[in-house]
Amino acid sequence: MKIENNGIWQRFVESRIVAKSSVEEIVRRIEAELNGDTNDQTVLEWLVRARLATPYHAKILAAGGSGPFVFGDYLVLGQNETGVLQGTFNAIHRPSGFHVLLDFATSMGDIETNGNGEPIVFDSDRVQKFVAVESPYIVPVFDSVLLADYAFVVSGVPKGTTLFEKVPRKARLPWQIAITIGLQIASVLEKIHGLGEVHGDLSTRNIWLDGKSHSRLRLPWAADVAFQEVDMNTNESSLDYLPPERAMNEPALAAGDFFSLGCVVLRLITGKSRLVGFSNSQKRAQLDKSLAVDWAKYDVPKPVAEILSRMLDVEPSRR
Repeated sequence: MKIENNGIWQRFVESRIVAKSSVEEIVRRIEAELNGDTNDQTVLEWLVRARLATPYHAKILAAGGSGPFVFGDYLVLGQNETGVLQGTFNAIHRPSGFHVLLDFATSMGDIETNGNGEPIVFDSDRVQKFVAVESPYIVPVFDSVLLADYAFVVSGVPKGTTLFEKVPRKARLPWQIAITIGLQIASVLEKIHGLGEVHGDLSTRNIWLDGKSHSRLRLPWAADVAFQEVDMNTNESSLDYLPPERAMNEPALAAGDFFSLGCVVLRLITGKSRLVGFSNSQKRAQLDKSLAVDWAKYDVPKPVAEILSRMLDVEPSRR
């Protein structure tokens, strides 16, 4: 079979994974190396082996699709199907060859929704403010892209592992390291609050640790909290970090970010999330209840303990 008549090849060309100017040369290579054995399987395997298609591309092509893989200047290489980055896409910026992460606000025309089923508005202006934030303690945001059918945020690929993964249930960090991480994230919050924005969804799931105590915060493109299902292995969900006022549909506040950060530091020092032991429905009922923490038990100095207690105050005006 001539390669031009092969269905996989036709879809590959249609996908625009490679430039049209490269097609003739690739045809010559395939025909020379496969010696006419150009069925769907051999063509697909050759494209992956030649690193012209990724396993993600191959999966879509084999299923009869041709993408979309190309979004403006970005070529999608694969999708993150599990973990805290689930639903995001690894991509390459073609002009520079730089690897990035794409976070779509729309997926095949469907609008993202928050935990209450309400549509989340893609705020390009908010994202552009985050692009201007310079800090060694953030996962950098590079751009927001609005196309005819898609909107997405372009950010760096987080390095290391999240605090959620790095510090498993009941594990603790020395209070000095936990406070160091807290101060790093607080410096980022100060910058975004200075821009008139809030993070709105801070937890151990979006803080990466790429060294012993060097952290990076991932900034969300929307301030709407997307409640996560409880992980049965840890009994932990985003409710453990949710400021009480947000559960009452109050707008996100800078004070709420510091409450969430206090919950993160609490989790790192004590090995327990704020609402550990409660089911999700029970956690909602406990959100506005004060938490007494014996910081001395974890060798936390009194001045530091007083600051942490203020951060964890259920009343925003006292934080």
